[in-house]
Amino acid sequence: MLAELKLTLKSDGDIGYLQSTLFQGVLMEHANKEYAESMHLTGLHPYSQFVSSRDGLIWTIRTINKDAYHGIIEPLLSPEFNSFELKKKELTVEIINKSITTKPYEDLMKTFNSEQTDKYVKLEFESPTAFKRDNEYVFIPDTRLIFGSLMRKYSAASSSTDMTDEDTLQYIAEHSSISDFRIRSTRFPLEGVKIPSFMGEITIRFRGTDTMARYAKMLLEFGEFSGVGIKSGMGMGAIRIIERTK
Repeated sequence: MLAELKLTLKSDGDIGYLQSTLFQGVLMEHANKEYAESMHLTGLHPYSQFVSSRDGLIWTIRTINKDAYHGIIEPLLSPEFNSFELKKKELTVEIINKSITTKPYEDLMKTFNSEQTDKYVKLEFESPTAFKRDNEYVFIPDTRLIFGSLMRKYSAASSSTDMTDEDTLQYIAEHSSISDFRIRSTRFPLEGVKIPSFMGEITIRFRGTDTMARYAKMLLEFGEFSGVGIKSGMGMGAIRIIERTK
């Protein structure tokens, strides 16, 4: 099960996506303690989160399996969780609204099995996004890096499904391209460093088989919950499909 919790916030301080790492601390503080410990031991992070101030102050938390939903989102749904402290900024943040939506994995398969094939998909990177390749940061959009990241995250969400197939990834990379973009570079502060990254919009064109295009679209729909690239649990890599055209 995929899930998204949107918290509408109120604060007197200046808060935006640059403070997303502080919100991860709040998340771990209120998550189920046993589940938080299990994530620490396994190194898996089946969730993403980010902060946006574009349409009011919104904190979005997304999970990609049932265990993460129960361990992370359910505690935040408690009526007692109505405010929290951002300790490093010495700010009290009030929660004025909570909105939860869920999506079964079967809906992703409906996309894959659909008769409709979208050859163009417009994608927004809602928070700073970057990838790692050969131990270096890559902060421009690249279809191979995007879909490779989504394959790995999908595999990590399920113990029974392995999506990391090099031949499939190579086919997608060779038969997709960025046909339009409007992006800007930015820096994401993390533990004393500023990670080079980008935000904005791209349009991806698929030139391969209809099956490949539907598979790629399914991965992007999954990515709306998992995030893409590095540090999605700390506030990076949030994506949203904003236009679907044939």
